[in-house]
Amino acid sequence: MTKIAELVKTKRVEDSSLPGVSVTVGMATYKMGLTRTILMDQARQAQRAAQEAGAKPDLTNAVELAEAVGLAMIYPSLIAGVVEQNGFESWPPTAEEVMGLPEPFVAAWEQAVFSLNPHWRARPPGDEGPAEKKD
Repeated sequence: MTKIAELVKTKRVEDSSLPGVSVTVGMATYKMGLTRTILMDQARQAQRAAQEAGAKPDLTNAVELAEAVGLAMIYPSLIAGVVEQNGFESWPPTAEEVMGLPEPFVAAWEQAVFSLNPHWRARPPGDEGPAEKKD
């Protein structure tokens, strides 16, 4: 009998600029989805706490906007999507550490996560995705 875990699709991501570093991304399990949700909630709470403390991100500043989006939406998906990793000093890396990795590696990692888990892609406000069939 085949175990369900053996049926889960995976993709390995490596980059020649990071010898010995790799991530293997998998199709999300329920646990991975919960992990992603918790990481997203933690990011929102941290942003809310910073705003309440007087920090107001300048969302017209491209760097601040990229950091806010990266922390709240992309980083949780990257981390939650990993089923195996090699070469990182500690796991999971912080969002700042991920933002310091070579862009081609992170872009390939992100593409692997969202190709295996298209339901994790952010949607514009008002876009609820495919409509449910009504019987």
